[in-house]
Amino acid sequence: MKVDFTATGENMTLSSLVVNLYEGSVASEDGTPNADSADFSNVKLWHGSTQLGSTSASPTTTSSFSFNLTLPQNELVTLRVTADVPADAESSAWDSNTASMQFDQDITATGVWSAATVTDPTDEVESNLMTAVAETLTVAFTPVPYATIIVGGDQAVVSKVILTAGSAGDVRVTSMQFDADDDTGLAGDGDGLTGDLNNLQLFVGGTQVGITKAALTDGSPDTVTFSGLALTVPKSTSKVVELRANVIGANTTIFIGMDDLTTGATDVVATGLSSNTTIYGTGTSADDSGSMTFSAAGTLTVAVDAGTPLARNIAVGANGTTGVEFSRIKLSAVNEAVELEELTVALFDNPGNTNESPDFTGVYFEIFSGGVWTKVSGPLYFTASNATANSTLIFAFAAGTVVVPKDGDLVARVTSDISGTSQNATSTDTPVIYLSDVAGAIDGSATVIKGMGVDSGSSAVVSSAGAPTPIDQSNFNAPTLVKTKPTFALCTAGCAGGATPSGTLVAATMTVLRFTITADAAGDVVFNGSDHNLEFTVAGVQSDDDATGGDTLTMYKYGVSTAVGSLGTTNIDPADTVDIVNINTTIPAGTTVEYYVTATLTDYEADGDTFQLRIANAANDISWSDGTTASDIANVLTNGFPLEGGFFVNPS
Repeated sequence: MKVDFTATGENMTLSSLVVNLYEGSVASEDGTPNADSADFSNVKLWHGSTQLGSTSASPTTTSSFSFNLTLPQNELVTLRVTADVPADAESSAWDSNTASMQFDQDITATGVWSAATVTDPTDEVESNLMTAVAETLTVAFTPVPYATIIVGGDQAVVSKVILTAGSAGDVRVTSMQFDADDDTGLAGDGDGLTGDLNNLQLFVGGTQVGITKAALTDGSPDTVTFSGLALTVPKSTSKVVELRANVIGANTTIFIGMDDLTTGATDVVATGLSSNTTIYGTGTSADDSGSMTFSAAGTLTVAVDAGTPLARNIAVGANGTTGVEFSRIKLSAVNEAVELEELTVALFDNPGNTNESPDFTGVYFEIFSGGVWTKVSGPLYFTASNATANSTLIFAFAAGTVVVPKDGDLVARVTSDISGTSQNATSTDTPVIYLSDVAGAIDGSATVIKGMGVDSGSSAVVSSAGAPTPIDQSNFNAPTLVKTKPTFALCTAGCAGGATPSGTLVAATMTVLRFTITADAAGDVVFNGSDHNLEFTVAGVQSDDDATGGDTLTMYKYGVSTAVGSLGTTNIDPADTVDIVNINTTIPAGTTVEYYVTATLTDYEADGDTFQLRIANAANDISWSDGTTASDIANVLTNGFPLEGGFFVNPS
């Protein structure tokens, strides 16, 4: 406590005073001191850094001090009292964990000039109530990062505990004992676990604390004790302690925690740095970091990746093309990283009994890593025919090249260079590359995959099919190989003839649709006048269908007055599909040609009738030639479809 003194009238000499000592209550005016002999020790009186009088080593209810201290006139002089508090003040020495002090009014002081005895103060001075507190340490376990740990994994986290120091003071942890059992009760009545872990170590913030322990000690339960620690936990803060070990035993379920965190001397021993007393960590007995399973190997799942290419026309040209993507898969590893050594892909048995192997000139396996695709194997070449059975390729990977991360994914794809139609490729072939079987151990005996677990070093990793399954070839979209291909687009204002029109429906010949066709640079796109067509779909409203046949459609190349195809007089109603079957035009390789369609409509005479012309995307909506023996190419893969012209409305 601290007390201020002020001399008035003259300088004074203060020569003695008494400090009253109380426990269990705050000191009161004219109260009776009630401290015991063990409540305070080494009570001292101080003026600044100078001790006044002798130390009161073992007082009971009072401490008396004799000294000579001059109090200058009208100046404030502060004296303070210090004392040692017993280690058990919080638990037993102080009643109600409290104590207080009081400067007694009975003091001795004389005037320096007058030599007169100074009258005692009329009141005593009391300190605030002091409450004894002790350092505390709470212990709580938190789940380990992985519930399944692979045998062979070095320094796996097998237990994780949070140590929290209370607000009373810093704590230094000196010993920690962990208990291991195959039951969450940590009772030690199950199988012995001493052969499942070795090289046990404690880590805080990535730094080892204490020494390495070779193994668990057999017992009920099995234990490992780290003593001689010097781990300081500052007051009101926490530190996370990880128990790490090498896993050497398989097919084991294990719990690691502390079986005693409630009684007296618990599994965590520490020292309060302010009190210099031993304290014990407290928490919930039999607390642990949850169930862990030690497994011989991880697992691998293979699925069709969502980014696998859509069905499309691939223009290969006369001399071939490169880098065509056929299939994309996603590999997912669980519990340990998996390194692939080999992977087998299959060219699906062609339902048409034709051999598609010659279409391929070099097949590659690529992985997506770091934001880029990287070839990791290839080129390989299909040599066997797939006319009646799958043709396969086995990709081999250099060590460390294809690693599926632990509890993560790796996306991979199969790409190929393709022959041209003047070489070995056949126009309209639809090859599919897939994985024929992924179920079983990846030792190569039962699956198309060969590899090993990175932690376990085992080829016993089990591979299985995910969803969508890669062993169903229909989950991969077959491209159609063609020499060249058309791309359609609706005309905008940038077209020579302007944007595709809309507006008023009149009883006269009018342009109802404008579009362009672009031929791939690989070759001309041909409509030969007899074998090829465009089919249009009619939309709109017709109030009165008189079934007359006076309607016509005619298709023109922009800038040329001669029609490239037409539909004779017919009855064109909403929802009809009308086919121009005599289109005769060629789009040169790498160029864009503009076309427009005119219509003469005789049966949309009522106010409010509407008309729109579209090209949909059914297989029979277009046929064309790529200049090969595949004289009539008709599929739903034409780029740019569907096309929708503008609406025309009969004025109302």
